[in-house]
Amino acid sequence: MDARHILGRDDTFKNCVKSMTLPYGREEENLSDSEIASKYKRLLNAQKEHDHCAKEFNNINMLLSVIGHFHSFAGRQKLLGFMENLALDTYLISYIGQFDMPGELVDEVHLYSNCSSGLVLNMTCQSWKFIIDLTQDYSTDKYVNALRKQFEKAGIDLVVI
Repeated sequence: MDARHILGRDDTFKNCVKSMTLPYGREEENLSDSEIASKYKRLLNAQKEHDHCAKEFNNINMLLSVIGHFHSFAGRQKLLGFMENLALDTYLISYIGQFDMPGELVDEVHLYSNCSSGLVLNMTCQSWKFIIDLTQDYSTDKYVNALRKQFEKAGIDLVVI
């Protein structure tokens, strides 16, 4: 999510993008589509509140300030070494939004990630097409098949390449 507007920094060139968390577990498994959509909307709105964003970006600024005291790349790398073995117990979804390019020139826009642990879905929209690029670091088609099943259940046309 781009938090520039929320933080009152519409014109900044600094990175004001953050991830948003939507937990999924046994509780969510038993919810209807409308119940989980309502829950996720509440969670997303809470994560877009000014005070929540300000706290998160203040923490990022403090970390960057500490990193800035190390004047060598090796020093910064050593400081952030703890992050090398962090692995999320989840998947990542990134939606950049709609690209405004002439459809006669650009049919589709694809985003790719170096997926070293888990599952990544990059989503875009171009030429009236919603595009999902699914990348994973293991060999199975169960997630793409589950996603396909949900689209079919909702009556949404789908092309899998």
